[in-house]
Amino acid sequence: MPLKRWKGSVMSRPLLEELWRKAFVQVGVGVMALLQFCFIFFIWREVRSAKGMYLQKLQRSWQISGELSSQVSDLEAKVNSIDRLAENQSRLEYQFRRYRERLEELQRSLREVSRASEELRRSFSEWILDYRRNLERFSAELRAQRRILQTYQREVSSRLLEGAKGLRGVSSQLQDFRKARSEDLRKLQDGFSQLQSRLEAIEKRQLSERLLFQKVFQYLPRLHFFRRFQEWQEKYESGVVLIYSQVFLRYPNSTKKISIESFGTGFLVSRRGYVVTNKHILQPWKFGKLAEQIGILGGKVLQGEQRIALWPSGTKFLLAKGRLNFEVGYNNFLKKNLYFVGSLPDNMERKSVYITPISRVDYLAHRLDYNDLALLKIRGEVSRPLPIAVRRPRKLDPILILGYPRGWEIMDFGMCQTSPTLGNIRKVENFIYLAASIMPGTSGAPVISVDGEVVGICTQVYRKTETLGLAIPSRYIRKLLQRYVKK
Repeated sequence: MPLKRWKGSVMSRPLLEELWRKAFVQVGVGVMALLQFCFIFFIWREVRSAKGMYLQKLQRSWQISGELSSQVSDLEAKVNSIDRLAENQSRLEYQFRRYRERLEELQRSLREVSRASEELRRSFSEWILDYRRNLERFSAELRAQRRILQTYQREVSSRLLEGAKGLRGVSSQLQDFRKARSEDLRKLQDGFSQLQSRLEAIEKRQLSERLLFQKVFQYLPRLHFFRRFQEWQEKYESGVVLIYSQVFLRYPNSTKKISIESFGTGFLVSRRGYVVTNKHILQPWKFGKLAEQIGILGGKVLQGEQRIALWPSGTKFLLAKGRLNFEVGYNNFLKKNLYFVGSLPDNMERKSVYITPISRVDYLAHRLDYNDLALLKIRGEVSRPLPIAVRRPRKLDPILILGYPRGWEIMDFGMCQTSPTLGNIRKVENFIYLAASIMPGTSGAPVISVDGEVVGICTQVYRKTETLGLAIPSRYIRKLLQRYVKK
Protein backbone atom coordinates (compact mmCIF):
# COMPACT_ATOMS: atom_id res chain seq x y z
CA MET A 1 0.00 0.00 0.00
CA PRO A 2 1.53 3.38 -0.93
CA LEU A 3 2.25 5.73 1.91
CA LYS A 4 0.05 8.88 2.23
CA ARG A 5 1.44 12.20 3.01
CA TRP A 6 0.01 14.27 5.90
CA LYS A 7 0.98 17.86 5.86
CA GLY A 8 4.00 17.36 3.88
CA SER A 9 5.27 14.45 5.92
CA VAL A 10 5.03 10.79 5.57
CA MET A 11 3.14 8.95 8.42
CA SER A 12 4.72 5.91 9.72
CA ARG A 13 2.80 2.65 9.69
CA PRO A 14 2.47 2.20 13.45
CA LEU A 15 1.09 5.68 13.80
CA LEU A 16 -1.38 5.09 11.05
CA GLU A 17 -2.57 1.90 12.63
CA GLU A 18 -2.94 3.68 15.92
CA LEU A 19 -5.08 6.35 14.24
CA TRP A 20 -7.19 3.74 12.50
CA ARG A 21 -7.70 1.92 15.81
CA LYS A 22 -8.76 5.06 17.57
CA ALA A 23 -11.13 5.88 14.74
CA PHE A 24 -12.64 2.43 14.89
CA VAL A 25 -12.96 2.74 18.68
CA GLN A 26 -14.73 6.09 18.37
CA VAL A 27 -16.98 4.72 15.64
CA GLY A 28 -17.74 1.72 17.84
CA VAL A 29 -18.49 3.99 20.79
CA GLY A 30 -20.80 6.06 18.60
CA VAL A 31 -22.51 2.97 17.27
CA MET A 32 -22.90 1.67 20.80
CA ALA A 33 -24.33 5.00 21.93
CA LEU A 34 -26.72 4.97 18.96
CA LEU A 35 -27.74 1.43 19.78
CA GLN A 36 -28.27 2.37 23.43
CA PHE A 37 -30.38 5.37 22.38
CA CYS A 38 -32.46 3.17 20.06
CA PHE A 39 -32.88 0.59 22.78
CA ILE A 40 -33.89 3.23 25.34
CA PHE A 41 -36.30 4.82 22.83
CA PHE A 42 -37.82 1.44 22.09
CA ILE A 43 -38.17 0.66 25.80
CA TRP A 44 -39.71 4.14 26.43
CA ARG A 45 -42.22 3.63 23.64
CA GLU A 46 -43.15 0.17 24.93
CA VAL A 47 -43.47 1.45 28.51
CA ARG A 48 -45.68 4.31 27.33
CA SER A 49 -47.95 1.98 25.39
CA ALA A 50 -48.01 -0.46 28.33
CA LYS A 51 -48.86 2.42 30.70
CA GLY A 52 -51.79 3.47 28.51
CA MET A 53 -53.05 -0.06 28.35
CA TYR A 54 -52.63 -0.40 32.14
CA LEU A 55 -54.57 2.81 32.75
CA GLN A 56 -57.34 1.62 30.44
CA LYS A 57 -57.45 -1.72 32.24
CA LEU A 58 -57.42 0.05 35.62
CA GLN A 59 -60.36 2.27 34.58
CA ARG A 60 -62.17 -0.77 33.27
CA SER A 61 -61.54 -2.60 36.58
CA TRP A 62 -62.90 0.43 38.48
CA GLN A 63 -66.01 0.41 36.34
CA ILE A 64 -66.41 -3.32 36.86
CA SER A 65 -65.91 -2.92 40.65
CA GLY A 66 -68.56 -0.16 40.72
CA GLU A 67 -70.96 -2.34 38.78
CA LEU A 68 -70.19 -5.26 41.10
CA SER A 69 -70.76 -3.10 44.22
CA SER A 70 -74.13 -1.89 42.85
CA GLN A 71 -75.04 -5.50 42.02
CA VAL A 72 -73.99 -6.57 45.54
CA SER A 73 -76.15 -3.82 47.10
CA ASP A 74 -79.05 -4.91 44.88
CA LEU A 75 -78.52 -8.49 45.96
CA GLU A 76 -78.41 -7.44 49.63
CA ALA A 77 -81.68 -5.51 49.19
CA LYS A 78 -83.20 -8.55 47.49
CA VAL A 79 -81.96 -10.82 50.31
CA ASN A 80 -83.48 -8.45 52.92
CA SER A 81 -86.76 -8.37 51.03
CA ILE A 82 -86.67 -12.18 50.83
CA ASP A 83 -86.09 -12.32 54.62
CA ARG A 84 -88.99 -9.96 55.20
CA LEU A 85 -91.15 -12.05 52.89
CA ALA A 86 -90.13 -15.16 54.81
CA GLU A 87 -91.06 -13.49 58.12
CA ASN A 88 -94.38 -12.34 56.67
CA GLN A 89 -94.97 -15.83 55.32
CA SER A 90 -94.29 -17.39 58.73
CA ARG A 91 -96.56 -14.83 60.39
CA LEU A 92 -99.29 -15.47 57.83
CA GLU A 93 -98.86 -19.22 58.30
CA TYR A 94 -99.25 -18.78 62.07
CA GLN A 95 -102.35 -16.61 61.59
CA PHE A 96 -103.70 -19.11 59.07
CA ARG A 97 -103.23 -21.92 61.59
CA ARG A 98 -105.00 -19.85 64.25
CA TYR A 99 -107.84 -19.04 61.86
CA ARG A 100 -108.07 -22.67 60.82
CA GLU A 101 -108.23 -23.78 64.48
CA ARG A 102 -110.87 -21.15 65.15
CA LEU A 103 -112.79 -22.30 62.07
CA GLU A 104 -112.63 -25.90 63.28
CA GLU A 105 -113.92 -24.80 66.69
CA LEU A 106 -116.72 -22.86 65.03
CA GLN A 107 -117.53 -25.86 62.85
CA ARG A 108 -117.63 -28.10 65.93
CA SER A 109 -119.87 -25.64 67.76
CA LEU A 110 -122.05 -25.36 64.63
CA ARG A 111 -122.33 -29.13 64.50
CA GLU A 112 -123.27 -29.17 68.17
CA VAL A 113 -125.83 -26.42 67.55
CA SER A 114 -127.28 -28.27 64.59
CA ARG A 115 -127.35 -31.53 66.56
CA ALA A 116 -129.02 -29.84 69.52
CA SER A 117 -131.50 -28.02 67.29
CA GLU A 118 -132.24 -31.29 65.44
CA GLU A 119 -132.88 -33.06 68.75
CA LEU A 120 -135.07 -30.21 69.95
CA ARG A 121 -136.94 -30.10 66.64
CA ARG A 122 -137.42 -33.87 66.76
CA SER A 123 -138.74 -33.73 70.32
CA PHE A 124 -141.05 -30.83 69.41
CA SER A 125 -142.29 -32.66 66.32
CA GLU A 126 -143.01 -35.80 68.39
CA TRP A 127 -144.84 -33.70 70.98
CA ILE A 128 -146.83 -31.96 68.23
CA LEU A 129 -147.74 -35.31 66.68
CA ASP A 130 -148.91 -36.64 70.05
CA TYR A 131 -150.89 -33.47 70.65
CA ARG A 132 -152.49 -33.72 67.20
CA ARG A 133 -153.42 -37.37 67.79
CA ASN A 134 -155.00 -36.48 71.13
CA LEU A 135 -156.79 -33.53 69.54
CA GLU A 136 -158.11 -35.69 66.69
CA ARG A 137 -159.30 -38.32 69.17
CA PHE A 138 -161.03 -35.67 71.28
CA SER A 139 -162.61 -34.13 68.14
CA ALA A 140 -163.85 -37.56 67.07
CA GLU A 141 -165.39 -38.10 70.52
CA LEU A 142 -167.04 -34.68 70.34
CA ARG A 143 -168.45 -35.44 66.88
CA ALA A 144 -169.78 -38.77 68.18
CA GLN A 145 -171.41 -37.03 71.16
CA ARG A 146 -172.90 -34.43 68.81
CA ARG A 147 -174.39 -37.18 66.60
CA ILE A 148 -175.79 -38.90 69.67
CA LEU A 149 -177.35 -35.65 70.84
CA GLN A 150 -178.81 -34.96 67.42
CA THR A 151 -180.38 -38.45 67.26
CA TYR A 152 -181.68 -38.05 70.80
CA GLN A 153 -183.14 -34.66 69.88
CA ARG A 154 -184.87 -36.16 66.82
CA GLU A 155 -186.24 -38.99 68.94
CA VAL A 156 -187.50 -36.56 71.54
CA SER A 157 -189.12 -34.34 68.93
CA SER A 158 -190.78 -37.34 67.28
CA ARG A 159 -192.01 -38.59 70.65
CA LEU A 160 -193.35 -35.13 71.44
CA LEU A 161 -195.27 -35.09 68.20
CA GLU A 162 -196.67 -38.59 68.84
CA GLY A 163 -197.60 -37.63 72.39
CA ALA A 164 -199.28 -34.46 71.20
CA LYS A 165 -201.37 -36.47 68.68
CA GLY A 166 -202.26 -39.22 71.13
CA LEU A 167 -202.91 -37.09 74.25
CA ARG A 168 -204.78 -34.08 72.93
CA GLY A 169 -207.69 -34.85 75.15
CA VAL A 170 -205.61 -35.01 78.27
CA SER A 171 -204.52 -31.36 78.72
CA SER A 172 -203.02 -31.71 82.16
CA GLN A 173 -200.87 -34.71 81.21
CA LEU A 174 -199.91 -32.95 78.00
CA GLN A 175 -198.88 -29.85 79.87
CA ASP A 176 -196.79 -31.94 82.28
CA PHE A 177 -195.32 -33.81 79.39
CA ARG A 178 -194.53 -30.54 77.59
CA LYS A 179 -192.97 -29.10 80.70
CA ALA A 180 -190.81 -32.18 81.15
CA ARG A 181 -189.82 -32.22 77.51
CA SER A 182 -189.17 -28.47 77.49
CA GLU A 183 -186.89 -28.97 80.48
CA ASP A 184 -185.11 -31.75 78.61
CA LEU A 185 -184.81 -29.53 75.57
CA ARG A 186 -183.43 -26.73 77.68
CA LYS A 187 -180.88 -29.09 79.18
CA LEU A 188 -179.97 -30.35 75.74
CA GLN A 189 -179.61 -26.80 74.45
CA ASP A 190 -177.43 -25.92 77.48
CA GLY A 191 -175.29 -29.00 76.85
CA PHE A 192 -175.03 -28.13 73.18
CA SER A 193 -174.02 -24.54 74.00
CA GLN A 194 -171.43 -25.85 76.47
CA LEU A 195 -170.03 -28.17 73.81
CA GLN A 196 -169.94 -25.30 71.34
CA SER A 197 -168.10 -23.08 73.83
CA ARG A 198 -165.65 -25.94 74.51
CA LEU A 199 -165.03 -26.30 70.79
CA GLU A 200 -164.39 -22.56 70.47
CA ALA A 201 -161.98 -22.75 73.43
CA ILE A 202 -160.21 -25.70 71.79
CA GLU A 203 -159.91 -23.76 68.53
CA LYS A 204 -158.51 -20.73 70.39
CA ARG A 205 -156.08 -22.99 72.20
CA GLN A 206 -154.98 -24.53 68.91
CA LEU A 207 -154.40 -21.04 67.50
CA SER A 208 -152.43 -19.92 70.56
CA GLU A 209 -150.37 -23.12 70.52
CA ARG A 210 -149.69 -22.65 66.81
CA LEU A 211 -148.45 -19.10 67.54
CA LEU A 212 -146.43 -20.47 70.45
CA PHE A 213 -144.82 -23.08 68.19
CA GLN A 214 -143.95 -20.35 65.69
CA LYS A 215 -142.29 -18.30 68.43
CA VAL A 216 -140.50 -21.37 69.77
CA PHE A 217 -139.08 -22.22 66.35
CA GLN A 218 -138.17 -18.55 65.94
CA TYR A 219 -136.15 -18.59 69.15
CA LEU A 220 -134.62 -22.04 68.69
CA PRO A 221 -131.08 -20.61 68.16
CA ARG A 222 -131.28 -18.84 71.53
CA LEU A 223 -132.16 -22.09 73.26
CA HIS A 224 -128.70 -23.33 72.34
CA PHE A 225 -127.14 -20.34 74.14
CA PHE A 226 -129.29 -21.01 77.19
CA ARG A 227 -128.14 -24.61 77.23
CA ARG A 228 -124.49 -23.61 76.90
CA PHE A 229 -124.85 -21.01 79.65
CA GLN A 230 -126.43 -23.62 81.93
CA GLU A 231 -123.39 -25.81 81.34
CA TRP A 232 -120.98 -22.95 82.13
CA GLN A 233 -122.97 -22.01 85.25
CA GLU A 234 -122.82 -25.57 86.57
CA LYS A 235 -119.13 -25.84 85.67
CA TYR A 236 -117.82 -22.53 87.06
CA GLU A 237 -120.19 -21.78 89.94
CA SER A 238 -117.78 -23.30 92.47
CA GLY A 239 -115.08 -20.84 91.32
CA VAL A 240 -117.21 -17.73 92.03
CA VAL A 241 -116.90 -16.52 95.65
CA LEU A 242 -118.78 -14.11 97.94
CA ILE A 243 -116.41 -11.46 99.39
CA TYR A 244 -116.88 -9.64 102.70
CA SER A 245 -114.78 -6.65 103.75
CA GLN A 246 -114.83 -4.78 107.07
CA VAL A 247 -112.68 -1.71 107.70
CA PHE A 248 -112.58 0.63 110.71
CA LEU A 249 -112.47 4.45 110.69
CA ARG A 250 -111.49 6.82 113.45
CA TYR A 251 -112.30 10.52 113.35
CA PRO A 252 -110.45 13.29 115.19
CA ASN A 253 -111.44 14.00 118.83
CA SER A 254 -113.08 10.57 119.03
CA THR A 255 -111.85 7.25 120.41
CA LYS A 256 -114.73 5.28 118.91
CA LYS A 257 -114.07 3.18 115.84
CA ILE A 258 -116.67 3.15 113.07
CA SER A 259 -117.14 -0.10 111.13
CA ILE A 260 -117.67 -0.02 107.35
CA GLU A 261 -118.85 -3.30 105.79
CA SER A 262 -119.18 -4.19 102.12
CA PHE A 263 -120.10 -7.26 100.09
CA GLY A 264 -119.18 -8.18 96.55
CA THR A 265 -118.19 -10.96 94.17
CA GLY A 266 -114.88 -12.43 93.04
CA PHE A 267 -113.72 -15.39 90.97
CA LEU A 268 -110.75 -17.73 90.75
CA VAL A 269 -108.34 -17.21 87.87
CA SER A 270 -105.58 -19.68 88.75
CA ARG A 271 -105.05 -23.09 90.33
CA ARG A 272 -102.62 -21.34 92.69
CA GLY A 273 -105.53 -19.63 94.44
CA TYR A 274 -105.59 -16.14 92.93
CA VAL A 275 -108.96 -14.36 93.12
CA VAL A 276 -109.82 -11.23 91.10
CA THR A 277 -112.36 -8.69 92.34
CA ASN A 278 -113.02 -4.94 92.36
CA LYS A 279 -110.86 -2.54 94.31
CA HIS A 280 -113.86 -0.59 95.66
CA ILE A 281 -115.01 -3.74 97.52
CA LEU A 282 -111.75 -4.13 99.44
CA GLN A 283 -110.82 -0.41 99.68
CA PRO A 284 -114.14 1.47 99.82
CA TRP A 285 -112.59 4.50 101.55
CA LYS A 286 -111.04 5.57 98.23
CA PHE A 287 -114.33 5.84 96.35
CA GLY A 288 -117.50 7.93 96.24
CA LYS A 289 -119.36 9.22 99.28
CA LEU A 290 -117.08 7.54 101.82
CA ALA A 291 -114.02 9.30 100.36
CA GLU A 292 -115.95 12.58 100.50
CA GLN A 293 -116.95 11.99 104.13
CA ILE A 294 -113.38 11.14 105.15
CA GLY A 295 -112.11 14.22 103.32
CA ILE A 296 -114.61 16.52 105.06
CA LEU A 297 -114.30 15.11 108.58
CA GLY A 298 -110.62 14.18 108.38
CA GLY A 299 -111.10 10.53 109.27
CA LYS A 300 -108.29 7.99 109.46
CA VAL A 301 -108.54 4.49 107.98
CA LEU A 302 -107.15 1.70 110.16
CA GLN A 303 -105.91 -0.49 107.31
CA GLY A 304 -103.99 -2.80 109.64
CA GLU A 305 -107.28 -3.93 111.23
CA GLN A 306 -109.10 -4.64 108.00
CA ARG A 307 -110.95 -7.97 107.91
CA ILE A 308 -111.46 -9.79 104.60
CA ALA A 309 -113.36 -13.05 104.16
CA LEU A 310 -114.72 -15.04 101.26
CA TRP A 311 -116.95 -18.07 100.86
CA PRO A 312 -117.18 -20.35 97.79
CA SER A 313 -120.56 -21.21 96.35
CA GLY A 314 -122.33 -23.97 98.30
CA THR A 315 -120.92 -22.89 101.69
CA LYS A 316 -123.12 -22.20 104.72
CA PHE A 317 -121.81 -18.76 105.60
CA LEU A 318 -124.67 -17.45 107.74
CA LEU A 319 -125.53 -18.65 111.26
CA ALA A 320 -128.53 -17.95 113.45
CA LYS A 321 -129.58 -14.33 114.00
CA GLY A 322 -127.70 -13.19 110.90
CA ARG A 323 -124.19 -13.85 112.24
CA LEU A 324 -121.48 -14.57 109.69
CA ASN A 325 -119.76 -17.96 109.91
CA PHE A 326 -116.02 -17.34 109.75
CA GLU A 327 -115.22 -20.96 110.66
CA VAL A 328 -115.71 -21.94 107.00
CA GLY A 329 -114.35 -20.37 103.85
CA TYR A 330 -111.25 -18.20 103.86
CA ASN A 331 -110.31 -15.09 105.88
CA ASN A 332 -107.25 -13.10 106.99
CA PHE A 333 -107.98 -12.85 110.71
CA LEU A 334 -109.31 -16.18 112.08
CA LYS A 335 -108.15 -18.95 109.75
CA LYS A 336 -105.48 -16.74 108.15
CA ASN A 337 -105.63 -18.60 104.85
CA LEU A 338 -106.31 -15.47 102.78
CA TYR A 339 -104.25 -12.36 102.10
CA PHE A 340 -104.34 -9.27 99.93
CA VAL A 341 -101.83 -9.34 97.02
CA GLY A 342 -102.25 -5.94 95.38
CA SER A 343 -104.18 -3.87 92.89
CA LEU A 344 -103.69 -1.77 89.79
CA PRO A 345 -102.26 1.72 90.42
CA ASP A 346 -104.64 4.24 92.00
CA ASN A 347 -106.00 6.84 89.61
CA MET A 348 -106.97 9.61 92.04
CA GLU A 349 -108.61 12.90 91.15
CA ARG A 350 -109.01 16.05 93.23
CA LYS A 351 -112.58 16.98 94.09
CA SER A 352 -114.15 19.83 96.03
CA VAL A 353 -117.24 20.15 98.20
CA TYR A 354 -118.71 23.32 99.70
CA ILE A 355 -119.65 22.96 103.37
CA THR A 356 -120.90 26.54 103.45
CA PRO A 357 -121.23 29.04 100.61
CA ILE A 358 -117.76 30.39 101.45
CA SER A 359 -116.05 27.27 102.87
CA ARG A 360 -114.69 24.65 100.53
CA VAL A 361 -112.95 21.35 101.30
CA ASP A 362 -110.73 19.54 98.79
CA TYR A 363 -110.25 15.79 98.90
CA LEU A 364 -108.95 12.95 96.73
CA ALA A 365 -111.18 10.20 95.30
CA HIS A 366 -110.48 7.27 93.01
CA ARG A 367 -111.86 7.44 89.49
CA LEU A 368 -114.30 4.72 88.47
CA ASP A 369 -112.18 3.42 85.61
CA TYR A 370 -110.42 0.26 84.48
CA ASN A 371 -107.92 0.48 87.40
CA ASP A 372 -110.70 -0.68 89.76
CA LEU A 373 -109.17 -4.18 90.06
CA ALA A 374 -107.62 -6.00 93.04
CA LEU A 375 -106.07 -9.43 93.62
CA LEU A 376 -106.43 -11.83 96.57
CA LYS A 377 -104.75 -15.18 97.22
CA ILE A 378 -106.06 -18.12 99.21
CA ARG A 379 -104.11 -21.00 100.72
CA GLY A 380 -105.35 -24.54 100.38
CA GLU A 381 -107.35 -26.49 97.86
CA VAL A 382 -109.15 -24.46 95.21
CA SER A 383 -111.93 -25.35 92.80
CA ARG A 384 -112.01 -24.90 89.04
CA PRO A 385 -110.63 -21.48 87.89
CA LEU A 386 -112.29 -19.46 85.17
CA PRO A 387 -110.39 -18.97 81.87
CA ILE A 388 -109.65 -15.41 80.76
CA ALA A 389 -110.65 -14.55 77.18
CA VAL A 390 -108.16 -13.23 74.65
CA ARG A 391 -110.67 -12.42 71.92
CA ARG A 392 -112.28 -8.99 72.03
CA PRO A 393 -116.08 -9.25 72.42
CA ARG A 394 -118.48 -7.76 69.90
CA LYS A 395 -121.82 -6.02 70.00
CA LEU A 396 -124.90 -8.19 70.68
CA ASP A 397 -122.79 -11.11 71.97
CA PRO A 398 -124.84 -13.02 74.61
CA ILE A 399 -123.27 -13.10 78.07
CA LEU A 400 -123.75 -14.77 81.46
CA ILE A 401 -123.09 -12.93 84.75
CA LEU A 402 -122.39 -15.07 87.84
CA GLY A 403 -122.62 -12.98 90.99
CA TYR A 404 -124.26 -12.34 94.34
CA PRO A 405 -126.72 -9.45 93.86
CA ARG A 406 -127.75 -7.77 97.13
CA GLY A 407 -125.04 -9.73 98.96
CA TRP A 408 -126.52 -12.13 101.52
CA GLU A 409 -129.95 -10.45 101.67
CA ILE A 410 -131.63 -12.78 99.15
CA MET A 411 -129.96 -16.03 100.20
CA ASP A 412 -132.28 -18.50 101.94
CA PHE A 413 -131.09 -20.82 104.72
CA GLY A 414 -127.73 -19.02 104.88
CA MET A 415 -126.28 -20.93 101.90
CA CYS A 416 -123.90 -19.14 99.54
CA GLN A 417 -125.33 -19.52 96.03
CA THR A 418 -124.86 -17.46 92.92
CA SER A 419 -127.77 -15.77 91.18
CA PRO A 420 -126.95 -15.88 87.45
CA THR A 421 -128.43 -13.49 84.93
CA LEU A 422 -128.32 -13.33 81.12
CA GLY A 423 -127.90 -10.38 78.80
CA ASN A 424 -125.95 -9.12 75.84
CA ILE A 425 -123.27 -6.59 74.98
CA ARG A 426 -124.41 -3.17 73.78
CA LYS A 427 -121.01 -1.72 72.84
CA VAL A 428 -117.29 -2.13 73.59
CA GLU A 429 -115.02 0.83 74.33
CA ASN A 430 -112.78 1.39 77.37
CA PHE A 431 -115.67 -0.27 79.22
CA ILE A 432 -118.01 -3.02 78.07
CA TYR A 433 -121.61 -1.79 78.21
CA LEU A 434 -123.96 -4.61 79.26
CA ALA A 435 -127.71 -4.91 78.83
CA ALA A 436 -128.40 -7.13 81.85
CA SER A 437 -129.95 -7.02 85.30
CA ILE A 438 -127.14 -5.74 87.55
CA MET A 439 -127.55 -4.82 91.22
CA PRO A 440 -125.26 -3.85 94.12
CA GLY A 441 -123.35 -6.96 95.14
CA THR A 442 -122.64 -7.98 91.54
CA SER A 443 -119.44 -5.90 91.54
CA GLY A 444 -116.52 -8.19 90.77
CA ALA A 445 -118.73 -10.79 89.05
CA PRO A 446 -117.33 -12.48 85.90
CA VAL A 447 -118.93 -11.73 82.55
CA ILE A 448 -118.83 -15.08 80.70
CA SER A 449 -119.21 -15.46 76.94
CA VAL A 450 -120.97 -18.31 75.16
CA ASP A 451 -117.52 -19.91 74.69
CA GLY A 452 -117.11 -20.19 78.47
CA GLU A 453 -114.43 -17.47 78.80
CA VAL A 454 -114.37 -14.38 81.01
CA VAL A 455 -114.57 -11.34 78.71
CA GLY A 456 -114.92 -8.79 81.53
CA ILE A 457 -115.64 -8.09 85.21
CA CYS A 458 -118.68 -6.14 86.43
CA THR A 459 -117.71 -2.92 88.16
CA GLN A 460 -120.65 -0.51 88.39
CA VAL A 461 -124.19 0.32 87.31
CA TYR A 462 -124.65 3.14 84.85
CA ARG A 463 -126.29 6.09 86.63
CA LYS A 464 -128.30 4.07 89.15
CA THR A 465 -130.03 1.95 86.51
CA GLU A 466 -130.34 -1.82 86.93
CA THR A 467 -130.46 -2.77 83.26
CA LEU A 468 -127.29 -1.07 81.94
CA GLY A 469 -124.00 -1.98 83.56
CA LEU A 470 -120.32 -1.39 82.95
CA ALA A 471 -117.65 -4.08 82.90
CA ILE A 472 -113.86 -3.83 82.73
CA PRO A 473 -112.47 -5.75 79.71
CA SER A 474 -110.45 -8.92 80.27
CA ARG A 475 -107.21 -7.37 78.98
CA TYR A 476 -106.92 -5.38 82.22
CA ILE A 477 -107.35 -8.60 84.23
CA ARG A 478 -104.37 -10.04 82.34
CA LYS A 479 -102.48 -6.80 83.08
CA LEU A 480 -103.19 -7.26 86.81
CA LEU A 481 -102.01 -10.88 86.71
CA GLN A 482 -98.84 -9.95 84.80
CA ARG A 483 -98.11 -7.34 87.47
CA TYR A 484 -98.31 -9.69 90.49
CA VAL A 485 -98.33 -13.33 89.38
CA LYS A 486 -95.00 -14.87 88.42
CA LYS A 487 -95.05 -17.63 85.84
